[in-house]
Amino acid sequence: MEQWHWWVLALCLVVLEGMFPWGLFTGAAVAAGILGGLLAAEIVFPITTQLGMFAGITTLVSGPLYFVLRKNKEQTEKGALKAKKYVGQVFNLTVPVQNGFGEVEIDGHHWELKGPDMKIGTRVKVVGVDANMLVVLPINSRPTDPSRVTE
Repeated sequence: MEQWHWWVLALCLVVLEGMFPWGLFTGAAVAAGILGGLLAAEIVFPITTQLGMFAGITTLVSGPLYFVLRKNKEQTEKGALKAKKYVGQVFNLTVPVQNGFGEVEIDGHHWELKGPDMKIGTRVKVVGVDANMLVVLPINSRPTDPSRVTE
């Protein structure tokens, strides 16, 4: 195979990783890019050696990557569990919510907020959690029930 074969494969794997961010394709994309670079440097390998190197580099990159992604997933899940304990609580905004996003400090920790635009000092109630973000509404606002909306 020539270097451009490996580079096209690397590009396809990067696109797949972008579409399905599971970490499955990253190691193979790195391996394909490395092999493309080696071949571009005019280091010639038979196809069997190229495939063996591809498998080896993929394994070397994917192994550690798996543990990093797993750790990040566990931290995200722990953060979501911590965030759920604030559902139903009321806080004053110290930073405005703009374009649907803001932040609040609770017990010395900064939490990202999601909700309608609001000014500093607005009392908000945490009505849910979205990933690690607290979903808030102004204290005098209620979630809309689409079945009861009238025009």
